[in-house]
Amino acid sequence: MSIKQTSFKQKIITGLLIAKLTLIGVQAENRIQQGDSSTEILIWVISQCVPVLLHIERLEKEQNKNKYK
Repeated sequence: MSIKQTSFKQKIITGLLIAKLTLIGVQAENRIQQGDSSTEILIWVISQCVPVLLHIERLEKEQNKNKYK
């Protein structure tokens, strides 16, 4: 894969991850308005964000591995 394709792929993935985090925030706000407890919502948000953070970490490791090849 060329550098241009890799860069484009990373930009798309970054955009999708940002969109996912934004939607998590919107869903959390809706849950607050529905009367869910703050603690319950915080736990839910953390559980939703952990997979995103793990994916970002995997991408960074992959990028570093490809960088040093």
